[in-house]
Amino acid sequence: MRAIVVLALCLLQNLAAMAQKDHFFVYLCFGQTNMVGHGQINPDEMPSVDDFYAMSAINGKGEWKAGKWRKAVAPLCGPDSGASLVDFFGDTMRRNLPKNIKIGVIFVAVDDADIDLFDKDVCKTYIKGVTDERMKAQIEAYGGNPYSRLISIAKKAQKNGEIRGILMHHGETTSCNEEWVKKVCKIHDNLMHDLKLDPAKVPFVVGETVDTEHGGRYAASNTFINQLSGLLPSTYVASAKGCEASADKLHFLTSGYHLLGVRYAVQMLRGMGLGFEGSDDYYMMVENKNSEEHKHEHDVVHEMIDVRGKLSKDGRVFHVEASMPVITVHLLDDNRKPCESFDFHGQTKLDVDVSSFPITKNPLLEFVGANGSSVEVEVIR
Repeated sequence: MRAIVVLALCLLQNLAAMAQKDHFFVYLCFGQTNMVGHGQINPDEMPSVDDFYAMSAINGKGEWKAGKWRKAVAPLCGPDSGASLVDFFGDTMRRNLPKNIKIGVIFVAVDDADIDLFDKDVCKTYIKGVTDERMKAQIEAYGGNPYSRLISIAKKAQKNGEIRGILMHHGETTSCNEEWVKKVCKIHDNLMHDLKLDPAKVPFVVGETVDTEHGGRYAASNTFINQLSGLLPSTYVASAKGCEASADKLHFLTSGYHLLGVRYAVQMLRGMGLGFEGSDDYYMMVENKNSEEHKHEHDVVHEMIDVRGKLSKDGRVFHVEASMPVITVHLLDDNRKPCESFDFHGQTKLDVDVSSFPITKNPLLEFVGANGSSVEVEVIR
């Protein structure tokens, strides 16, 4: 896994504070009805999560200002939405990441929307044909173009955080087929390109619709949803098995969102390279959270590599001290992909010769630790 730390010779005294600030993981959430969230918000059943934030993609009363962060408290998608899977995704991520990591989410979701709404090449044509007044109002709230709004808000979030994953839920009110699969692949690739993300390092997690056990009206969509993990890099499917549904057999109940959100987080943690101790049914039941049986499940924290460094006075060598043995250091290009690699065989103190790097730019280095976690460091010269 990666985080971004910016080091400058004139700011070395503030490195600890900077590392805290830059450990901000952002997750994009898009889709249709169940991503909007229609669960009942019962304060006694909803998590209260520290360091969990939402950046609104719409304008509204109070804290609902597009491009502004607020504490992530249900409802997350819009002021009129309900409990969603992301409420419980955030809670599970918070329980399984180091305490110095902040978590942010960005929502763009529209009830009953066809997948074409998120295809930037055809969305305008699709939007012109929308007649449902509720959908029209939701689309208009995103400036008339939800995909464009998602990209613009995500870019804003990248200024103080790093996009570490994408969540999609779709197919619960529109049938999925082979054509749908192709369209999702295209949308995934567009997101990666437009936000300059590496698809191998940014997990894409999709979720199943209400299953046949619960009478799901679009349970057949799950066959096609599960195809995505074999077609796209770092793509995972969150199972809806056992997730309780409402009477309409389309939406999940809050308990269903809870279980599904936990599974999204489990798959995201796996995709981030953290592994996961336990099964997909890791589920923090509120009434059991303090029991001896569940005590250790709430304290799963995965160590991340961190580095401290400074330039030599002549600016030729970057002296680094790492929090764990360093296996490899990559020099990253403008697309944040390795163009050179240097092996260090488990050293915690190392010197990186930056004298041969182009003097017209600040080198961007990725330090890979012994447990597979990594951190990006921009060396400001």
